[in-house]
Amino acid sequence: MFNILREGHNPNYTALKSFFKKSSKISTYYYALFRHHCSWVRYRFRVWQIHKASYIVSAVLLVLFGTSLYDYPFLHNLAQRHISHLDEKRLADIKAILLTLGGALIGATAIAFSLVMFAMQINVDRIPHRLFRKFSADKRLMGAFGSTFLLAILVTCTSIIPDNSWVTFGIFIDMWAVILLFTAFLYAYNRALSLINPAQQLRLIVEDANHQMKWWSKHAGRVPLLFDDNKDLDTSKSGLREAPNDLSRPLFFKANPNWAIGVQNAVQYAMSFARRYAERDDHEVSGLALSAVVSINQQYIAAKGKAFFSNSPLIDNPLSTDGFINNTLEHLRQNIQIGIARHDEQQLEQTLRTLGALVKVYVHITYVEEYAEKSHAHIAVAYLEGAAEAILPHNMVDVMMEGIRIMGDSAEYILTHVKALDVIVLVDKIGLLGSATVVTDTSRAITLVAVEQLTKLTLILLRSKSSNIDFVGNHLKDNVAMIAQVYLQTVPDKDLLNVHHSTLAPYYSSTSLQGLVISLTEITNAITQRKVGDKDAQVVLGNIAKWSDGLFVTAKEVLLKAIEKRSHFTFDIIQWIGDVTKILIILSRAPACEKQTEEQLRRNATWLICVLSWIPDTSEAILWTENYEVVEIMFEAALTALATGEKQFAKAIGELLFEWAFKAGKYSAGRLTLIDALHALATIAVIPNSWLDPRDIKQRVSQYLTQGGAPSPKIRQATAKYIREAMQSFSHREDSFSRIRHQMHRVDQAQLHGLLADLADLLSPAP
Repeated sequence: MFNILREGHNPNYTALKSFFKKSSKISTYYYALFRHHCSWVRYRFRVWQIHKASYIVSAVLLVLFGTSLYDYPFLHNLAQRHISHLDEKRLADIKAILLTLGGALIGATAIAFSLVMFAMQINVDRIPHRLFRKFSADKRLMGAFGSTFLLAILVTCTSIIPDNSWVTFGIFIDMWAVILLFTAFLYAYNRALSLINPAQQLRLIVEDANHQMKWWSKHAGRVPLLFDDNKDLDTSKSGLREAPNDLSRPLFFKANPNWAIGVQNAVQYAMSFARRYAERDDHEVSGLALSAVVSINQQYIAAKGKAFFSNSPLIDNPLSTDGFINNTLEHLRQNIQIGIARHDEQQLEQTLRTLGALVKVYVHITYVEEYAEKSHAHIAVAYLEGAAEAILPHNMVDVMMEGIRIMGDSAEYILTHVKALDVIVLVDKIGLLGSATVVTDTSRAITLVAVEQLTKLTLILLRSKSSNIDFVGNHLKDNVAMIAQVYLQTVPDKDLLNVHHSTLAPYYSSTSLQGLVISLTEITNAITQRKVGDKDAQVVLGNIAKWSDGLFVTAKEVLLKAIEKRSHFTFDIIQWIGDVTKILIILSRAPACEKQTEEQLRRNATWLICVLSWIPDTSEAILWTENYEVVEIMFEAALTALATGEKQFAKAIGELLFEWAFKAGKYSAGRLTLIDALHALATIAVIPNSWLDPRDIKQRVSQYLTQGGAPSPKIRQATAKYIREAMQSFSHREDSFSRIRHQMHRVDQAQLHGLLADLADLLSPAP
């Protein structure tokens, strides 16, 4: 009987098993989905309960009190039937009970009040001195305890009811007095906990500052009404020039110099919290305190409005100094010094984040002048840079990495919301810090973060709509090149770790998914799909043209340094040069590219690929670069030029191929380079519509062989022999990784073999 269910005896066993398995998966899925929805509903209810709990309790009590008051006549008549026959002794007992209950409640209220106030007082060392009086004399807390005393006295007073007819009323009053009394106890308890809780104390500080700033902003907004009587004054007749902006608000705040005392005290309170709790390693509270500083600054700037003055480089304007902002930044500078002295990395990171947040806040300051510099944001940037420099000598790698990220984020925000020139100081500082931290092995991760931030800023700059990006672009290129050269000079490359590649990959690697080349490729793909006259595409194309102008200078310096140090990073920089060159050529043929931009991109691409001609003319350098497919990269660039119709650029690459072939081919180490270059040139010559003619190749090869420094007869003979043997054993499979060999299979084989045979004969006639 049981064997029927076995697979061998029941043909439906497999189907039944599959059905139960599928049903189990479906039920598991829907059960998980149900639990997910339950968790979401529970979370939303919890959030709603936290924010609306007091309103819910008040509404429930109000409804119950209204209902009981409405039903009181009925309840009074119902109870009076049982109470009317009470004698004097029973009435006296009821009065005694009410008197005892009232006295007990008064005593409980006094005890609870004493305990809560004691709990407040023992926390005095956790509260700044000026705030202790404010929190210990909280109006809500005092009001709650005052109401409990009144309710307890009310219960006691009900013990003097004159006769039986007042018993129901007394019980009704006592019932609600006890309910409200315990509710007030709970409220006072929670209020005391809130006042002791540092997070709630900070919230109260921020709310108080917000209230003060709204009050001042409201009154400052009424000041222009005082000048309504002069609206009809004709300034043109008097020869006076009308003021471009409303100066009533700055005049109002100048007439009330103490208007910001409240927010200054609030910042001081918040910084006191930050320092006290950082010393106790309670960095959650210190982080909340620093966030409160940022919030208070936002409220101050919103209240002051368009009453800020910028610092002019030509005129010393005393109104440009803002005491509140300077005071805030000075508090943070002191916090940095305290964190360094205590070697508290979390405190330092939190302070750096606060400075970065203030930079973003100060960027949105509105000045009286129409085209004013964001001088207060620049001051915050200077404090941020100074903090990073102060931390640098103390070997706090994580803090420095976070500081450079914050500087990069600040530069990104300024670049997006203001203008490009304002980020030069941050760019130079990131480059300096990235170069200064390559000395020790433990701090080289800082260099990686610096390169990442400079790469990110480069990509944002290329997408920027700012008109003057030339200067900033040059600074970005120079700082990346400086970091690369210092790193190559200082840090020895290791074969297995390849530290040069891993550290400089964000900018120079062609395989990194977050690298510059991959991002430029995505931008190129997007731009080539835009139509003629697309303004956004033209802006990006113009930015790339400006950025690539002079790019060959830094590329040449990095390439020569990599070859000098025999670093495997040589492959990365050579590949990077080839990839960026192809990107520039493709962009120059984009439909939205204007004529002037097209010529500039083509010129920059030509100069960049010609950097490969600067490879030193030595046997050691040729032997080192032989491993990194220089000819392959030139050949791919030439194919890209042919595919896009850039014959002029293709001719320049052809000249470069000829020069490199015989420059490297004269050394025995470069014989393979000579072979690959001749294969590449021959392949290009037989491609349809190529700019290169087979006769030109043979003529140029003859000229190079007759010049000084030509390959020796031994090298020529070995090269010619290899070419002839390769034609006989031409295999696509064994050369599948070579782009040159792959392309050789796609052209006319007869023409190619004939041209290669002629070139072999020119090198060394067949016997």
